[in-house]
Amino acid sequence: MDNNELVNIKLPQRIYTDIEHKALALYIECSITSTPIDPFKIIQQKGWIIKSVEGLSCVLGECGADESSDGYSCYDPERRTYIIAYDPGKPIARIRFTLMHEIGHIDMGHFQESDLAKKIADAYASYVLAPSPLIYALKCEDYIDVANCFNVSLECAYYCFQRYLNWYNFSGNIKTHEQMIMEQFGLREKR
Repeated sequence: MDNNELVNIKLPQRIYTDIEHKALALYIECSITSTPIDPFKIIQQKGWIIKSVEGLSCVLGECGADESSDGYSCYDPERRTYIIAYDPGKPIARIRFTLMHEIGHIDMGHFQESDLAKKIADAYASYVLAPSPLIYALKCEDYIDVANCFNVSLECAYYCFQRYLNWYNFSGNIKTHEQMIMEQFGLREKR
């Protein structure tokens, strides 16, 4: 299977559900109650090391990331913690997504880089930064609203809004963990 075929594969629903539950756990653990979600603060609260690395490609080998990466994460056994590095030359919305993507690799238990792991970490990042229940509760009418409410790029906002529309049109009632996400942010609206 080549990379193009893998990119077009839809992840199983159980992975999306796992991401939703992990997002709720992260919000609770880090006392996140407002948007936009701050990946810098999450990394700090978890006690992980964050590195701003100009010319990131020169140090990617230490964690096995490829040169097209905007960041990487790895476990440092000497320090007994994770290290997350990012390229500060990118736009802030991209940096925030990259950091959340790397948090996703850690939270989802990825031990090596793969196209599938990247796809899962992308889904994690977009959901944690702009979850469907909050898009609903904040009454975002389009992807521009999502970009503004959640401080994500237009590309990420578009993807999140499409996910939200699928969720809104096909998910039925709000699930318990989705209601808990809204309550974590002080929102109690039900459909």
